[in-house]
Amino acid sequence: MVHQLTDKYLKDLVRQHLEEFIALIHSGSKYEIVSTTLDKELIVRRRESDFAAKVRVGRRIFLFHFEFLSQYRRRSVREAYGYGGALTLKYKCDVATVLFVLKPPSRKPEALGAYEVAPFDFPLNRHNLAVVKLWELREAILAGEKEYIGLVPLLPEISPTVDRKLLLRQRELIDQVKDPARRAELKFYTVAFAQKYFSTKFLMNFFEGTKMIEHWEQVPIFGDRIKQRVREGREEGREEGREEGREEGIALVRENISEVLRVRFGMVNGTIARAIQAIDEPKKLRTIFQRVLTADSPEAVKKMLAAEKLSPKRSARVRAKR
Repeated sequence: MVHQLTDKYLKDLVRQHLEEFIALIHSGSKYEIVSTTLDKELIVRRRESDFAAKVRVGRRIFLFHFEFLSQYRRRSVREAYGYGGALTLKYKCDVATVLFVLKPPSRKPEALGAYEVAPFDFPLNRHNLAVVKLWELREAILAGEKEYIGLVPLLPEISPTVDRKLLLRQRELIDQVKDPARRAELKFYTVAFAQKYFSTKFLMNFFEGTKMIEHWEQVPIFGDRIKQRVREGREEGREEGREEGREEGIALVRENISEVLRVRFGMVNGTIARAIQAIDEPKKLRTIFQRVLTADSPEAVKKMLAAEKLSPKRSARVRAKR
């Protein structure tokens, strides 16, 4: 298992750049990604597998099943094998289980990925799961090898020391990427992984957060969802008229603010949620949306919202409800 925040971003990273992760297993082969939106929920200790995708290789379809581990443990191998078996039964196709491990094992096992069941003096069952040792790629990533550019945000997770020197090298590597949207995405993930070691405010300044925000719609962690809601809001606004469209637009911006807060800080605080609902001015809500993208803590969001005053229209409605 990995830290909850790390796990969240790892899953999103592999979903957006699956080809780069498959290349870590085997490069040069031709394949076609069939689906990355499988229903992975399985009744296996009430937990779902980390990531699964259908991939066509030649004429056959395989299910690639990825598990992310902070450190290698035999227990994790056993669980991953169990998830792979359950996926095999559910989707009725061969499953390729791969363990992506961030840090080396605390003690050297006989063989990484080996899973044996030996109730007697010999193994009755023997299975081998593929293991990608991410910690061994650290030097190649730092050296700027192009095939590993997507793994630059992971450096804080696979490095023995996390300091400003490491952040500086990450920034240098990311700034070599020509596509500004891709640069913003890599910086977004880097900030996310480094939040365990540095304050968000410092990281946003260090990685030029304002330039990241210019491309927030293209950051996959929430950009796609927000753009979809914007499209839906516009369509509903056209159909229902200006006034109703305005109300829908206000509701949409509130949802977007809550979505960003959930992504960055987890559950939305009740005080914050009520304050957002109390604001009824589109322009003010849009300003708040931009600010929550760079806020360094829920407390900073609370202070910012507390400084906002209710519009007369909204104040009247609140008094009427009371």
